[in-house]
Amino acid sequence: MKNVQILAVAHALIAGARGENGGAPSKDSVFGIATVQGNLCSFGGRRGGVLRFKTYKKTDVDAVMKKFEGKLTGNPFGAKVEGVYSHVTDAVALETLIPNTAETIGRGYYKAMAGGKLNTNSTKKVAKAAK
Repeated sequence: MKNVQILAVAHALIAGARGENGGAPSKDSVFGIATVQGNLCSFGGRRGGVLRFKTYKKTDVDAVMKKFEGKLTGNPFGAKVEGVYSHVTDAVALETLIPNTAETIGRGYYKAMAGGKLNTNSTKKVAKAAK
C-alpha cells in the first residue's frame, strides 16, 4: 500500500518446552512501528495471527521509537522469560515474517479501526455501553 510506511520491525522467537518437543514455539511474535495514512501506530501480535494496533500523536515519534528500542533490550516478556526482540532490517526477512508487509499492516489497521479495536489489548469485539 502506498499510504503505509514501516519505520521499524522486531521479531521474537522463543521455543520454550513445547517448541523443544517439536511443537509450536511458545513465542513467535512481531512488534513494529509504522505510519498508516499519516497516523503513527505500533503493531504487534503472533506471527501469522491478528495484529493489534495502538495509535499515537505524530509528535510522539521519539517516545514510540524509544518504546521499540526497549523491546530489543531488558525483559520485554517479564522477569521469568528470557528473551528479547531482534530488530529486522533485511527486506527479505521482513517479507518472510510478514508476507506483503505494507499491505498486511494497512489492511490490519483499517480492519481494527472498522471493528473498534484500535488502542485495545482485547481480541474480543468491543461492546458498546447501552444508554
